[in-house]
Amino acid sequence: MKPPPIDALRDPDHRFLLEHDRAEWFHPSMAAFSAQAYRSRVRRIVRAAARLPAGSRVLDAACAQGNLGLLLSERGHRVVWLDRRRSFLEFVRRKEETARDFVSGDVCALPFREESFDLVVLCEILEHLADPEAALRECCRVLRAGGRLLVSTPNARRLFAHLPTYTQSRSDPTLRDRQGRPDADGHLFLFDEGELIALIELGGFSVERHEYICSPWVTGHLKFRHWARFVPSPIRSVLDALSLESFVASRLAEGHLVVAVRREHTCK
Repeated sequence: MKPPPIDALRDPDHRFLLEHDRAEWFHPSMAAFSAQAYRSRVRRIVRAAARLPAGSRVLDAACAQGNLGLLLSERGHRVVWLDRRRSFLEFVRRKEETARDFVSGDVCALPFREESFDLVVLCEILEHLADPEAALRECCRVLRAGGRLLVSTPNARRLFAHLPTYTQSRSDPTLRDRQGRPDADGHLFLFDEGELIALIELGGFSVERHEYICSPWVTGHLKFRHWARFVPSPIRSVLDALSLESFVASRLAEGHLVVAVRREHTCK
């Protein structure tokens, strides 16, 4: 995986994604908070998929830069990248010429047959959707029985989280008009742990594992960036792991990571 040549990127969407990749994935220094936080999240997600047999069929849903799918493809899985924006899919194609399966589509109306995949990766997208229940139902439908779903999303209980929770937002009539915008500007609401687990289970899944991800040691939030930048990044990673295992994890963590299994006799 490599960044595409900038002179070949004429679409504004391509340049937008390249800016993110340069800050988060191709940054030369892990000491940069943007790079360490992003790589920490990606590493945990890829690790959660480690039990998947080689050759499994994987859907990277709402893939944006496509990095998760590319990493899973490198591990021998058959990946399909899906995004509503064709320009995003073209950007992924330019990063890795061997990637082949690209589909333009909506995560709330997936253009695939039932039980088409062994794993669906749904990362940093539920908080952008007016109807996250529909996305989860669709993920359930296209997964085989026993297939896995990986979800990451921001944490509503972290300190100084200013958005309403999912439950508080359900009656907001403006959600559909505001959905679909990228980055944190597009967040409609945030999930606390109970809300997220309940929603995923309602979608036809059994939650196998929940964990908090990305403490201020790697994000630099809560003013950690002003002094933690003097701490070597390997030590920050150790402190991050210790923080996420402590009793204050729900108040410090930037996000959730959930591993869920599609139940038998659901999604029909």
